[in-house]
Amino acid sequence: MRPLSAKQEAWARYSANGLDDSAAYRLAYDAANMLPATVNRCAHDLACNPKVAARVAELQARVVALADDSAADVLRDTRATYAAAQDAKQYGAAVAALTLRARRHPEFSDKRELSGPAGGPIPVAVMQFLATLAPEQLAKLASGEKL
Repeated sequence: MRPLSAKQEAWARYSANGLDDSAAYRLAYDAANMLPATVNRCAHDLACNPKVAARVAELQARVVALADDSAADVLRDTRATYAAAQDAKQYGAAVAALTLRARRHPEFSDKRELSGPAGGPIPVAVMQFLATLAPEQLAKLASGEKL
C-alpha cells in the first residue's frame, strides 16, 4: 500500500488536531485561488479516503492516549511531588502540590454554587442586597453564619 502524500499527511494532522476539513485543506494544499465550494468538495473527498481517514484516526488515538491522565494518576503524581518537595525543603512546591490535591475536594474549593428558591435563579432584589455587603459580611454569609 502506498503511503500518504506529504499534503495528505499534512491534512490528516490538521484534521486530527481539530480543524474542520475545509480549513485543514486550505492549510495543507494551495487553495488560495479555489472557490469555497471546490475546497469543501476536495476536503470531503480527503475525509472519505479510507487511507487518509485511517491516518486521522491513528493520530487522534495518539492524542487521546497522551491526554488520558486519570484523576488517580494526577493525585499519585501530586503525592510524589509533595513528598519530594518536603524532603528537599522546597515548601513552595509542596504547597502547590497540596493545593492541586485539594481542588479535588469541594470542601476546599473557593467556588460555591448559589441558587435561589427551589434551585432557580437568585432574585434581583437579593443580588442588589448582596452587592451592598462588605467582604467580611459576605464571608460570614457564605459560611452559614447570620449577619
